[in-house]
Amino acid sequence: IIPIVQNVLVRDYEVTAGDLETFATVGLVSDTDTTFAAAIEHKPLLAALKGIKGTVTLTYNHNGTVKVDTGSLVVSVPAMPAADYPLVPAAERSIGRVYDGGMEVLYTAATFASADEKRPSLTSVALVTDNEQGMEAVSTDSYRLYKRGVAGTCEPQDDPMLIPAAALK
Repeated sequence: IIPIVQNVLVRDYEVTAGDLETFATVGLVSDTDTTFAAAIEHKPLLAALKGIKGTVTLTYNHNGTVKVDTGSLVVSVPAMPAADYPLVPAAERSIGRVYDGGMEVLYTAATFASADEKRPSLTSVALVTDNEQGMEAVSTDSYRLYKRGVAGTCEPQDDPMLIPAAALK
């Protein structure tokens, strides 16, 4: 595994993660004009953000860490210079925005996905979009099926976007 892809890139009110082939970028909302750019280890960042519904403050420290303040928890996460992160290609498409509550649907869908790596098509959550239904999260372990609408706006897509369940757990 290439160590840098175990990080997320935080730059200009966006968080980007990828595997050198596919990248996902999420916009951030900020109440300040201060920005920074750094590559942050994804596991401690996800652990700190899991289940948070309120405001999160990210502060870059010059000692090579980013302070993550969730209001109830303060964690310093190791960071690397943003220049060390792979070149992120321009987005080919955007499927839409997930609103409050939508991430909880995706987290729940991940619990229904298979953990069997021998069946990779079942280890992801499919985010299905169309004009009539909006977005739906679908997952299965071949015995149970989870399908639920996701609050948000979307552009219709021919193929569902597959999100690895491990990234949501």
